[in-house]
Parts: sequence; C-alpha cells; structure tokens
Amino acid sequence: MSAIQTFLGVMKPLIKGDGTKVDAAELAGKYVLLYFSAHWCGPCRNFTPKFAEWYAAQRTAGRMDFEVVFVSADHDAASFATYFKTMPWLSIDYEGDEAAREGLNEKLKVSGIPSLAVMDKDGSTIVNDDAVQRLLQRPGDLPWAKVSFTKYMSGPLQTRLPTQPATWDALVAAHKHVAIYFSASWCGPCHRFTPILAKFYAAAATHHWLVAGSAPQVLFASRDRDQASFDEYYGHMPWVAIPFGDERIGHLADTFKLRGIPTLVVVESATGNIVTTDAVEDVSTDPAAAVAAWPFVPQPFPVMRPLEACKSVISALQSDVFVIFDPSKCHDAAHESAALAAFTAAAAVLTTKYGDARDASIAGAKVRCLSIADKVPQPLSEDAVKLCPSGHTVAKKPRTGAGCDCCRSRVDGEAWNCAECDFDRCDACYTSRAAPAPPSLALMSQIEQITSVGTSAAPGPTIVLGEGRRGSRITDAAVLASGDAIVAAVERFRSLNQ
Repeated sequence: MSAIQTFLGVMKPLIKGDGTKVDAAELAGKYVLLYFSAHWCGPCRNFTPKFAEWYAAQRTAGRMDFEVVFVSADHDAASFATYFKTMPWLSIDYEGDEAAREGLNEKLKVSGIPSLAVMDKDGSTIVNDDAVQRLLQRPGDLPWAKVSFTKYMSGPLQTRLPTQPATWDALVAAHKHVAIYFSASWCGPCHRFTPILAKFYAAAATHHWLVAGSAPQVLFASRDRDQASFDEYYGHMPWVAIPFGDERIGHLADTFKLRGIPTLVVVESATGNIVTTDAVEDVSTDPAAAVAAWPFVPQPFPVMRPLEACKSVISALQSDVFVIFDPSKCHDAAHESAALAAFTAAAAVLTTKYGDARDASIAGAKVRCLSIADKVPQPLSEDAVKLCPSGHTVAKKPRTGAGCDCCRSRVDGEAWNCAECDFDRCDACYTSRAAPAPPSLALMSQIEQITSVGTSAAPGPTIVLGEGRRGSRITDAAVLASGDAIVAAVERFRSLNQ
C-alpha cells in the first residue's frame, strides 16, 4: 500500500464524476488537495465554482502535478451525487468508504467547511491544512506551504503616532504580546466592536504602562477590498496596522484559521504562540475587567461569569462536557480550600489533555472546567425582604406560573412581586427572608435542570458533569479530595457519553 493510500485510509478506489474508478496509488508523486465541503453549506457552494475555475486554468496551463480529492460532508448520497456533478476532480466513494471520510476529518481536525488541506508529494505531509484563502489570494503559488510566524512577520508597519513601532521587530522589542485584529469596513459587527476595542486599548495602555513590555499593542490586519476603504476605516483606529494588501495578512489568516470577523487573536510577539483566539469575547463581555486581565492568559478553569454572559454555556451543553465545581455547601473555609485545590489539579490535567479550556476539542465533545464563584447568600433583614434587589417595594399579588427569583421554583398562587422589575419572591422565601440567587448559582440551577441531575441536599462541595440531556453529580468526599480521582470520574462519564 502506498503512502498516499495509507494516509487517506481508503479501502476502495476513488471515483470520478462519470463513475470511473481510480486507484489512489495513481496519486503518488503529486500534490493532493483534500477538499472538505458539502452541498448544504452556502460558503462551500460559493467557493466550489471558483475552485473549479482554478482547477481548469491549471490544467489548461499544462500543470498536472496535483489532484483534488473531494471529502464530502453531505447528509445523504443524493445530495452528494448532485454536488459532485459540479466538480471536475476525484472523490472518496460516498457510500463505499465512509470510514475514510470520517478518518480524514478526525486526522486533520476539520472544524468548519469549506476547508482545503494540501498534501506534499511525499503522500504523508500536510503543508497547509487550510488553504482556501491562499488559493483565492495567490492562485499560482501551489502548494501554499505555510511559513513560520517569526519568518513571515518581519517587515514595515503602518502607524498613527511617531512613538508607535514602525516595524515588526520594533513591536516585538516594545511589547511582549500583540492583539491581531482582523476586521473590515464592510462588516457591521466590526463597526460595533472597534470603538469598544479602542476604549480598552487606551485604558489598558494606562493601566499597564509601569511594567516594561506589558502594555497592549493592537495590530490591524485588514480584510477590506480596496485601499480607499482601508484608509477610511483605519483612520478611526489608534493602533498600528499591516499595510493594505500585504501578504502577511494572508499568512496570518492561514495561521489562525480565520473563519469570520471581527476576530482578535492575542499572541506572544516574539514567538507567535497563541494566548487566545477569542479575545473579542474577553473585551466585549466586560471591558473594565478586560483591562486588568490583559493578555487574557487562560486559567486552568474560568470562573463562571454573570448569567447574561453565560447563556452560551447553556447552548454549548448540547456538544460539550462540562465539569462544574460548586463549593457553596462547604463546611468552612478550610474545607473549601482543600476541595478547590483538588478540583484545580484535576482541571489542569483535563485542560492539558483535551486542549485549551476555552476551545478544547478532541475526537468528540469539548471538555470545559468551570468554577462557581458565588456563595449561597445570607438571609435578608426584615426590611430588605420587603424590597426587590433594585430597592423597589414588593407587593403580594396573584402570580401563578411565575418563577421565584430566590429559590427558582414555580409559583402556585400568590407571590411578592415588584411591578417595575418583574421580580418575584414566593411566600416561603419571603417568610425565610431568602436572598435572590446569585447569577452563577442561578446558572447552576438551569444546568441541573437541563442535565436532569437534580439539586443536591448533601453538605460539602459537589461537581456536576453535563453533556446535552445527560448528567451526573459527584458528591463522594473521597473522590472530591483527589485530583486524580476527579479526572478518572470525568473520563468515565465522557467515555460513556461518546
């Protein structure tokens, strides 16, 4: 079996649009472009005709040292057949070699389509795992082999102030980290985010100026379509930029597998090592906190944010495994400290094994470790219970069907309601003077309902594991006291739910 056959994992011949079968061994000594695409994908249907035009132009020019192999992500054979008719190249047999298609997706960690991976002529080395943009921007440069970050970034920069670094080397000397901002004048979300980023940039520069190299620098990597649009848009920005049309922008888009804008990627300037690819969320969610948090180095587990910022956690439960630590029922500070130490050790192992806590993917679900920051609040005073959290007076009225904002239970009958805030406190919570549930505990309540694990009455810390509608709760003191035991329990849960 040839190297290319081994890499592709095909058990049957490749096929042409007319049904002709081709042995994968015939691709030996050629560049092989693996095209991950599907008929249901709009961006794919937009790219495929351009790709076919490029293919035809290369063949017309006499270039025969490459071939394209379609790796379909279509939902059924009929859709595959319809879509494949628009393509002039080869494909993995849709019905006869499903294992090969799935194996390539897993091997190359394809996270979105269209995606184009280029294999070198040796039949085993991927020289570019996401070449869509390179093909469009530099069609004559096949195989579009990736260049290391430190090699391609050298060169001049465009500045707004004479004190700003005018070259990449000068930026590296002045700033330990740089935030690379992919944006464009035609993008509505970019227009909304840019002023937020500008405020953060100014505040963070002031906050971090005492420590040499710690102040942030933003590098604008424009996705504009012409020089005039770039000039007008960059005129509203206070940071440095890569000149319009510079090939470094394409290299950066390849390196970070750019899928959409606005995107803000923070890297170590000297090495290009990625700190986070999701800094838009860091800056947008809480700009004030982001100033102190720069450069957004991920922690072993993030502290759960307020409820509005954590709605994404609820939706992500459909595909992610969540490991959520709740110390709210610990006996005392020493008990909480010991439990938190064990969980922190477990989170570090899980983060290392399954990737970054913010974007940790491995053959299947992501694994996310989070900690509840809020404690169960103390009872309110007799005067405070008569008010909503905003200070308005509550009044008893029929509220059947509403939800109590303290215990999260359904109200049957009357409740103490604030007409201005639509806040409700049930009779039981009014009598016991229960405080409203903190945002993160309210989120935990929602997760418990989604995963059907039920609320724990046991004292001490607890860990909730959730994925989709499946859930489990760890309350065993022996397990919770050991990081290794927590890791083992999480992996058992994960393996059972793959």
